[in-house]
Amino acid sequence: MNRKLWVGSIITLLSLFCVSAFAQGTRKGQGIHPENWNRECATLEMLDLSASQSEAVKRIDERFKDRIFQLRKKLMLKRVELRGLLRDPAAEKDGIQAKAREMGGLREALQQEMIDYQIRLRDILTPEQLRHWCTIMGAPWSRGGWKGDSWCR
Repeated sequence: MNRKLWVGSIITLLSLFCVSAFAQGTRKGQGIHPENWNRECATLEMLDLSASQSEAVKRIDERFKDRIFQLRKKLMLKRVELRGLLRDPAAEKDGIQAKAREMGGLREALQQEMIDYQIRLRDILTPEQLRHWCTIMGAPWSRGGWKGDSWCR
């Protein structure tokens, strides 16, 4: 009983730590700072958006976030299925190739959704903000997110 309580407590503490770490988002001065990489490249958070622009970004985020998440989830499941097929001695070559084609289609759909998201963001940014915006394809430090800035706000 004591061991179960101990393990449960550790799991609870770790899960709380993970949630609080994600809630903090990206901090200036932490790791490679964007200004040190390229003075012309900035995340959405660094562009000094107006209140109306911030609201528009939130609406666009809500519209695209779930669709992008679902596509990533499907892609991850297909990757696991493909790995299983590759390790299965009884798997047919055609089945493996079909699964790989499914993954390619999902990757293409995900990329298109992310491009559509960025096009919508372009509509709300000023020309000056656009010149400084990193986009998803921007700086190497921003590649972990799906929208060119930190995932958690």
